[in-house]
Order: sequence, then structure tokens, then C-alpha cells
Amino acid sequence: MRVAAAHDTNPHLSAGEIVRRELYFTNLYRVLQASTYIGLAFSPWLGDLVQPQLPLLARWTSVVYVVLAVAMLLNTRRALPRLRAQLPMMVGIDVLAALLMIIAIPDAHTGIAGLLIVNLSAAAALLSLRAAFTLSGAASGALMLLSIFDVFAQNSPVRLLLEALLFAFTYIAAAWLNHTLGRQMRASEALAERRGLDLANLAQVNELIIKRMKTGVLLVDAGNHIHQMNESAWLLLGNPAASSAISAAWPRSCRGACTTGAIWGAWTKPPWRWPRACPRWCRASRAWPPTTTRTR
Repeated sequence: MRVAAAHDTNPHLSAGEIVRRELYFTNLYRVLQASTYIGLAFSPWLGDLVQPQLPLLARWTSVVYVVLAVAMLLNTRRALPRLRAQLPMMVGIDVLAALLMIIAIPDAHTGIAGLLIVNLSAAAALLSLRAAFTLSGAASGALMLLSIFDVFAQNSPVRLLLEALLFAFTYIAAAWLNHTLGRQMRASEALAERRGLDLANLAQVNELIIKRMKTGVLLVDAGNHIHQMNESAWLLLGNPAASSAISAAWPRSCRGACTTGAIWGAWTKPPWRWPRACPRWCRASRAWPPTTTRTR
């Protein structure tokens, strides 16, 4: 009879659950981003640092955006079936809110434009490469047009145009990198799912083979509790319960053979005189004292 130790494995998240978790944290970041806009529009302590050029526009934009962000967060699970259609719309709302906040508060244009990097990167990890480049290109083009208008129409510093160009490169690069990472992640998930199915099929085949074996086989965990046994082991151990402890089900003669290496002199007899049901011993777990293995 052979004894094997069972190891517990942690269940892995499914691909849909991983996407839902990523979308949830993206929407949570969107709520924090909207809270930042609320702080810029309503906080009295930022008056010396940031002067809103259009305070009414900033307040209305921040309030509407925080309401939409909370709605997106609460609608995370429902958005999964239509993710490829709704995610670009979510990012479009992010870009529009950022542009309106830049128009209303020009002093904070660098920070507001920097917040969009996370939105575009998270969307690129979940969308196709064409959609990722479309969103990042649209955000870059809108920011460039706004900077060109500020420089040539409102006599703003030329450095705004250079900053917008750098942000455009950053948006496109971040979208490409995160799309590549997302594609590799999805490929790894698909491979893991295929391997899991193969292992499940192999486990079923092994279980069927073990049940048909004449050699008794026990599967025990680290606490020496029996998880599985075939019919031969069940008969050899005196018909024990499937979930009983191995110390209660293990016969005294078997424990003696496992510790001393002899069962009524069976190990000293020639192989042709061994009983047909003579067990094969191996160490069950660390709780057992022997360090050697006896085999027939």
C-alpha cells in the first residue's frame, strides 16, 4: 500500500474576475481624480497657489465629473459584458473633464494633464491596440489644440506647446506599453486555464487508475487525515471512514512495520514467500518518525 501527502492549493482567480478587479480599481482611481478636481475648484486653501480663471466652469465640471465617476464605480460589474463599448466612453469623459478643468484652471494644467496618464494606461491594458492608440491620440490631439490656441490666441508662453507635445508622447508610449503588458497577461491567463483543464483531466484519469489498482493507495494531508483511498487500501485498513485520521485507521501491525521495518518477519522472507497483500511503505508526512522507505 502506498501513502501520498496531499498539498492544499490556493484557488486562482478567473480571467473575468481579474478584468473586473482591474476595472474596479480604475474606477476607484477615477473617483479620486474627481475628488482632486473638487478640491481644486472649491478648496479655499489653494487660492494663493491656484487661481481659477473660470471658477463657475471648474465647479460645475468637478461636480458633474464626481457624480459620473461614482456611477461608474457602482456600475463596475454591469459594465463587464459591454466593456469594449463602455470603456472608450469612460475615457472620453475623463479627457473632456480634464480639458474643461485645464480651461477653467490654467495654473494646474500640468497636474491635470498628468492625471490622464493612468486613465489612458488602464484602458489600453483592457482594449485592443487600435482602440488604445485611438484614445491616446485623441487625448494628445485635444491637448495640443488647446495649447496651440492658448499660445497663439491668448499670448500664453510657448513652453505650454512643448509641455503638450511631451504629454502627447507620454500618452502614446504609456498606451503601447500597457497594451503589451495586458496582452501578455491575457495570454498567460489563457495558458494557465488550458493547463488547469489538462491537470483536471489527468487527475480524473489518475483517480480512475488508482481505483483499479490492486496496490492499496492512501492520500493524506499534513494533519494525517485520509482524503482519498482506493478499494484495496480500504480493505487492508479494515473499512475505515474516508475522513478519519490515519493514526486511528492504521493497524498496529502496519505501524510497527513502518517504524521497525518488520511485520512478523515478512521482510526477511524470500520474495516468493511474501503474502499477496504485503504492503509497500513510504513516509506519510513529517509527523512520522521513519526517514527511510520500505518497498516490496
